Amino acid sequence: MENIEKNGSAVPEFKDFYSKYYDQVYWYIFKKINNIEDSQDLAGDVFSLCLKHYSKYDPEKSSLSTWLYVIVNNRLKNYYRDRKVFVPLDENIDAFMSDSDDYATEALYLEDSRNMLADAISSLPKNNQLIIILKFFGEKQSHEIADILHMSPTNVRVSLSRSLKKIQNYFTSHGWNGEI
Repeated sequence: MENIEKNGSAVPEFKDFYSKYYDQVYWYIFKKINNIEDSQDLAGDVFSLCLKHYSKYDPEKSSLSTWLYVIVNNRLKNYYRDRKVFVPLDENIDAFMSDSDDYATEALYLEDSRNMLADAISSLPKNNQLIIILKFFGEKQSHEIADILHMSPTNVRVSLSRSLKKIQNYFTSHGWNGEI
């Protein structure tokens, strides 16, 4: 099947768009809410909205991925607004334990480092949290993050740099001796 021509730019058919972005969207949402069922539901909602409005997408205004992540972030805002959500950072660690002491030690080390990273990110202002999540979990470039958050790319890079230093300081101030 062919891509759709729109304003002189090729827009992939929806099934190609869905195939390309579903996993990214799902994992991005999962990293935010840490709930498999809700993440699947929200990803489905996002793509339902995308399908409904796909014909209105204008490639001259933004890239397809930027358009998508604006929809994702709006849906997440609605999700949080509609519910008071408690987000557990880890499921039961016993599911990952084995007979090996080395494996158990490594699993606990990973759990500690992940919890500390989540705490460090949570200590940042909301906008900086979004920048970190979009950059490292959403694999977005600074200009894409800028479009999504309505900021300048320079401001995104400065905020990212300052946030990473704050995260590093958070680890250091909490006596972390491991690799950051």
